[in-house]
Amino acid sequence: MRITRADLKHYPAHVRQQLEKHLGKPASGQHKGIVTPHGKKIKETGFCPWPTKNPAHWLHQLLVDLLGDYWHHAGGLVAHEVMLPYAPRKWRYDHCIVPYRIMVEFNGYQNHSLKEAFQRDHEKRAFALSQGYVVMDVTNKMIRDAPDTLRSQLQQVISHRQTYSDTVSKVGYAFCKITPGLQIES
Repeated sequence: MRITRADLKHYPAHVRQQLEKHLGKPASGQHKGIVTPHGKKIKETGFCPWPTKNPAHWLHQLLVDLLGDYWHHAGGLVAHEVMLPYAPRKWRYDHCIVPYRIMVEFNGYQNHSLKEAFQRDHEKRAFALSQGYVVMDVTNKMIRDAPDTLRSQLQQVISHRQTYSDTVSKVGYAFCKITPGLQIES
């Protein structure tokens, strides 16, 4: 949930106090910065703009709108930050369309320009393929310039895949782990 300073006036006094304590108290009507619990003052970055300008968030939202979130929507198919069992490393795949065993990876040049990163990415992809998963790579340009094309491509890939009874369990707060199931007869 995003809260602006203008929204604070609509909350009860005790809630406003807690939020101002967390956000840093405005100094003479103008917010000058945030004071950490240790007394260090840091520059305020402000509230996150909405809609976000981050293409990775756009991809996340596109997948959730198209197929539903595994944890938050009844019948949702997309899990995020997914790990596969028996992986030789603690790889995490950005998104997984669970019953179709489709991994969706958001890859940008800035994170994959080094030779080592390029090789690790291919090892990760090869492992997913060896476990029966298809990996679909998505770039900034694809999500920025042609989200409808990407949506259509995802639907086409789904139409060619078998379904499985895989399940997902949470690992801590942020990650998921897939437990492979059986192929479901179509």
